[in-house]
Amino acid sequence: MGYIERGGGMIKQLDLFAGVGAFALAGERHGVKSVMSVEIDKYACKVLRHNFPNMEVYNNDIRELRTDYVSEHHGKIDIITSGFPCTSYSIAGKRKGFDDPRTGDLFDQTLRFIHALKPKIFILENVKGLLNHEKGKTFGAMLTRMGELGCYDVQWQVLNSKDFGVPQNRERVYIVGSLRGECFRKIFPIRKNNEKYKVQRSSKKTSLEWVADFRNDEGLRIKKDLVSYTLLAQARQDGTAGQNIIKIKAKSMIRRLIPLECQRLQAFPDTWYDGLEMSDSQKYKQMGNSITVSVLEEIYKRIEL
Repeated sequence: MGYIERGGGMIKQLDLFAGVGAFALAGERHGVKSVMSVEIDKYACKVLRHNFPNMEVYNNDIRELRTDYVSEHHGKIDIITSGFPCTSYSIAGKRKGFDDPRTGDLFDQTLRFIHALKPKIFILENVKGLLNHEKGKTFGAMLTRMGELGCYDVQWQVLNSKDFGVPQNRERVYIVGSLRGECFRKIFPIRKNNEKYKVQRSSKKTSLEWVADFRNDEGLRIKKDLVSYTLLAQARQDGTAGQNIIKIKAKSMIRRLIPLECQRLQAFPDTWYDGLEMSDSQKYKQMGNSITVSVLEEIYKRIEL
């Protein structure tokens, strides 16, 4: 689809902690152009360059990127997105929050760009556990810091991917800030999408028939119903950590999810990796780290610029 023109030109977006482009893809489908993505993982950057050849990809530590570089090279930014790393807040991690020496300051890096570039909208995503980390004190501190920007109204909601067209139980908190004085309507709450997810059954290889419900000695997870466990970033091709498994009734056998199924569970096109050399292990990691595209699309539908 074409990009939407507003007054001075197209709606431009900056994606921080971009992963493999969930924000860029969802935005593009609603007329927003991601002009630059910031991502430290070199393999994720290969996917970004492959699918968005006209977008600048900054493959380095976000701390090294100057805010004035963005404005000098791309002009006015309308939307800033950030899927800032969740390991500091997730129950699967050590939950050190702001004190995490590796990732604790990355939320503030997001605010650095919002403060300097003054986008009309910012959209953030993180794990549901962010809300109860340190009994809510961490999220309260984040709201205070966002409030200290001085000119944004902030709203948020926990959304589950299974309510937005994909069979994956994935609860995440989505935060939207809007510049005061701009014409902007309320985004949340978003009610459950009435469209029932469509389980892919195009071939025996990609059938998603979930049964049983237990964790075996290898740490592999087998599901009993038609909704997958949350895809995990640490899932590996050899199944040694966090990989989901399905059972095919007709053959009385079990197998691991293939990368294509993980793409579908995150609402990415089947063609996302076509023509790109990428190991299955990287694909598992990237999909586990990503944001569900269909949830983001529902948010973009409600944004008015």
